Amino acid sequence: MRKTDKKHERMLVEALTRVCDQALEEIDGFSWITHFVDFNNFPDSLLVVCVFKTEEQLRAVRSAKEDAYLSKRVVEELQSEAVPISATWRRVQFDTEEACASSHSGDWQARYRSRPAVPRI
Repeated sequence: MRKTDKKHERMLVEALTRVCDQALEEIDGFSWITHFVDFNNFPDSLLVVCVFKTEEQLRAVRSAKEDAYLSKRVVEELQSEAVPISATWRRVQFDTEEACASSHSGDWQARYRSRPAVPRI
């Protein structure tokens, strides 16, 4: 990992940690947040995943439009770290521990390796 990549990774982690801490307090069912990125194609390859415990909780969050709020918070925090992010609906996704457990036996790396890459925008 290059020095620049380490700097970008640190910025991503700091921004997403702030979002996570706030979401844990405000959004029922929210569990954690993670990201996937290929620094050879940064920031175009950035994918942020907000994880909830159950499908039912995620449906409730979507019904209440809290997913839009959470996406907005991700964008705001990334922008505060000078990380440009566009087409939020492609860059910020939502998933559940329940879905990962049933389809990939809880192996998050396998779950996201099996998905197509984030399209370049």
